[in-house]
Amino acid sequence: MTNHKVVLDFIGHTDFAAAIRPSYHCPGAAKLAACFNYFRRQNPEGTLVLDAGDILCGGPIINLTHGEPVVDIVNLFNYEAMTLGNHEFDFGREIMRQTLSRARFPLLCANIIENEPGELLDFVRPYIMVEKTGVRIGILGVTTEYTPYMVKASAFEPFAVLDPVEVCRNLIPRMRQEGADIIVVLGHLPGTVSGDGQMTGELFRVAREVEGIDLLFGGHNPGDVAVNLNGTCISKTGFSAFSIGHVQLEFDRQNRQVRCLKNEIVPVMRSDLPLEPDPAVAAAVEQALQPYTAVLDEVLGEAEDDLVVTREGEFALGNFFTDCMKEACGTQIGLMNSTSCFGYIPRGPVTAEMIMWVMCFNDHLYRGELTGAQIRAVFELTCTAKHQELNGGLQFSGLRVVVDSRRPEGERVLSIILEDGTPVEESGRYSAATSAYLASGGNGYREIFAPTKWEKTGHLTHPVFIEAFRRRGRLSAAAEGRFVDLAGEPTRVIVSPAYQTKD
Repeated sequence: MTNHKVVLDFIGHTDFAAAIRPSYHCPGAAKLAACFNYFRRQNPEGTLVLDAGDILCGGPIINLTHGEPVVDIVNLFNYEAMTLGNHEFDFGREIMRQTLSRARFPLLCANIIENEPGELLDFVRPYIMVEKTGVRIGILGVTTEYTPYMVKASAFEPFAVLDPVEVCRNLIPRMRQEGADIIVVLGHLPGTVSGDGQMTGELFRVAREVEGIDLLFGGHNPGDVAVNLNGTCISKTGFSAFSIGHVQLEFDRQNRQVRCLKNEIVPVMRSDLPLEPDPAVAAAVEQALQPYTAVLDEVLGEAEDDLVVTREGEFALGNFFTDCMKEACGTQIGLMNSTSCFGYIPRGPVTAEMIMWVMCFNDHLYRGELTGAQIRAVFELTCTAKHQELNGGLQFSGLRVVVDSRRPEGERVLSIILEDGTPVEESGRYSAATSAYLASGGNGYREIFAPTKWEKTGHLTHPVFIEAFRRRGRLSAAAEGRFVDLAGEPTRVIVSPAYQTKD
C-alpha cells in the first residue's frame, strides 16, 4: 500500500448495559477490554474505539449504585467518544449529570436539548474532531428521537429531542468546513435488516436521507448489522458486549476519497481471538461488585428449562413477573412491557442476580383502575406494526386475549376475558398493577393511560420478583395461552445476546 493511503480501524460498541461481570450471557468488561486492545495492537496509531450509548442500564450494579462504578470501569476502555443512549436519562437530569461527570472521554449528543434555556446539555458536545495519522475525523453523536417514550415521563420532562436527520444535515457541512476528512455518525439509533434484506429503522433513515456520512454506528435494538448503503458503512451490534463492530476505512490523501475495506461483526463472548481478560479491568470489576456479591449470588430456586425472553408473544418469565405484580398490588390485572425484560435464564440454579438482570429495572409498582375500553385500546396499539417495531409486545396477568393480526389495525382484538372467564366490558372498571415506566405512559401508552389516576404502592420490582421466586422455587418455560394470535404463532425475536444473529 502506498504511503498516500491511510488505513483506519473503527471499533463500534453499543448497549453495554453495565455488563461488567462475566456470566452465562455476557463476556464481562475485562474480556471486552482485551478485545479492544487486540485491535489497537494491530493498528496502534490508527484505531478508534467508540460507544453508541446505554451504558447506564441493565446490569444489577446500576440499580445498586446509579452506575458510578460502571463509568469508572468504562474509563479503562479508553474510548474516543460515546454518544448518550436513552437509558442514560433513566434517573433524571441531576443523577445523569453527576454520574457521567466521572467520564474521562467526550460525551456526545447533538439532538437532545434542555427546554430551559433551549440549548444542548451542558456536559456534552454535538461533535468532536480527532486526528489519527494525519487524518482528521469528525465524530457526531445523536440519540433516538423515541427517547421521550423510552424513559419515565418525569425523567425526560426537562428535555426535548430533535430530528437526528435534520441535525446531521445541519452539522456535517460545518464539520467538513472545519477540515474533517472522514465523517462518523455515532448514533444510538435502532435498525433492523430482515431476512429478505429490507432495512428499517432510524439508523437506515439517517443513512438514506443524510449525505456525506462515511461511517454510521447504531444501537438501541438487539441484533447485529454490518451493511453498506448509499456509500455509507453501517454497523450495529447487540447487547452486553456479546459482539462489537469492526470497520476498516482507507483514506486516500491525494484524491480525498474514503473506501471501506472491511465491515464485520466480531464476537466477543464466543471469540476465536486470543483474548486474555485485562487484569486491571478485572480488578476494578471485582472491587465494584465486592459489597454486593453475597446478595447477587443467592440461589433462589431452579429453572426447569431455559427461560427465554422474546420481544413478541407470551413467555414464562413475563407471566411470572406480571403474576408477581398483580399479587403484590392486590389487583385483577398485571401489565408489563416485554422490552423491560432482557436476556434469558439458563436451565439450572437461579440466582438473585439473574432475576435482576432479566428484569432490568428496579421500578416502582403502581396500582390504578382501567376501563375495558382502555384495556382494549392497549392491546389494539400493541398489535400494530409500528408498535411492534419500536416496542415489541406486552406481558400480562389476569387476562386471556385473542387477536387476529391478519385483520386491519385497530380491529385485531377479538376477545378479552378475565381469568374466571368473565368478558371484559368496555364500560367496566378493572384494577391493574404496572411499573412506573408504563404508568407514566412509556412504550407509547401515554395517551391511553392518561385518564387513569395511578397510585404508588411502595413495592419495587426486584425485591417483589426475588421473594416470589424464593417462595415458588421452580419455573418452567411452558406458556399458558394467555395471548393467542389466530394468524399463527407470533415471530419471536430473541432479545438474549446468546441467541442473536445477523438476521
